[in-house]
Amino acid sequence: EWTFRALFDATDKIIEYQAVGRDITEKKLAEIDKENIRQQLLHSQKMEVVGRLAGGIAHDFNNLLTAIIGYAELISKKLTPANPLQNDLETIIACGNKASNLTKQFLAFSRKQIVEPKVLNINMIINDMYAMLHHIIGEDIDFINNPGTALQNTRIDKTQLEQVITNLVLNARDAISSGGRIIISTGNIRLDKIIEAVNKQIEPGEYVTLTVKDNGTGISPEIRSHLFEPFYTTKEQGKGSGLGLATVFDIVNQHNGYITVISELNKGSEFTLYFHPTAEKAEISYATTTEKELPGGHETILVAEDEPNIREFVCDILDEFGYKVIKAVNGQEALQKAAEFDQTIHLLVTDVVMPIMNGNELAEKLLPDFPRIKIIYMSGYTESSAIQKIVLETKSGFLQKPFSVSDLILKVRNILDN
Repeated sequence: EWTFRALFDATDKIIEYQAVGRDITEKKLAEIDKENIRQQLLHSQKMEVVGRLAGGIAHDFNNLLTAIIGYAELISKKLTPANPLQNDLETIIACGNKASNLTKQFLAFSRKQIVEPKVLNINMIINDMYAMLHHIIGEDIDFINNPGTALQNTRIDKTQLEQVITNLVLNARDAISSGGRIIISTGNIRLDKIIEAVNKQIEPGEYVTLTVKDNGTGISPEIRSHLFEPFYTTKEQGKGSGLGLATVFDIVNQHNGYITVISELNKGSEFTLYFHPTAEKAEISYATTTEKELPGGHETILVAEDEPNIREFVCDILDEFGYKVIKAVNGQEALQKAAEFDQTIHLLVTDVVMPIMNGNELAEKLLPDFPRIKIIYMSGYTESSAIQKIVLETKSGFLQKPFSVSDLILKVRNILDN
């Protein structure tokens, strides 16, 4: 920074000029740091607002979706496959699931979602999803699955990984006008030096990678700088929410992973995710279960749910699969009916958020009289860290609303049998 002045003699004649230069590098760097901090604070505040918005709508919205999807499945089950109403019901269920995925994306990047990390193999997840992904991509795009050999396991939430894969593949599809190719691949890699990822560095070490590559339109440097911001989208109105890549970014961050992006205009894009491997054995079974194979039971189940449609849906399903069901409209009624019941109650299925008494309080009050009772919490949204701790550190189960008939029955049987 330069300042200038003139020096005068007694007759006001200029006798010299002075120029003073001052190094203000540190001052400028401090100003940049302050601006970065301000931007981070604004981003944090924006995410907090989004989180509150997500929490405000998700509980009621997911209750509605549970009833919509659940009863559509029930009606479909009672009709013959040739019934002309089946197509209408499939459309209702598909739209319900699409709305559900949008809500899950809100919850994922605002971190209001229960995360249940399990040891799994990414190849197995992709194999299970391949047919569904190929269907939504369309026949005009060449979809190639290139699984790495002897892929190491990693610890990650299965539902969130499926969400990440789906979002990346759909994003690749939207970058391709017609024809084109999408390759999804996995591998084990050892890094010998630090490499730059989105917003942080990847330290040397072993990683499990998941890559989605397309030969679409590519991404300009200006757009790349905003790529993972929530609500930022270059798609035309009504074609994109701006949540897809923001959700991917936050889920990968939650699992201490990394993302790299390689892209040039008209030369396609390549997104690579890096996860930490584990030597532990995979905890989950990848075998799919058809509705005819869903297991029933004879145990007694207490259901506490203040939303009438969901309460009736859950109770109807459990009754249909052979369970003895006690239904309650809230925690107080559940305690009263449990006290009047003179036999064993094997399982409590309860909503987390209820008036007067929440699901956790109900469970704690039941335990003295039913010390062997098992618990499944249901919710479309939970902000309580206490509930998350209970779900993750005990044998309690959790059902994220909206859930399907098979989700409910398999979770019930799994909790009862373990």
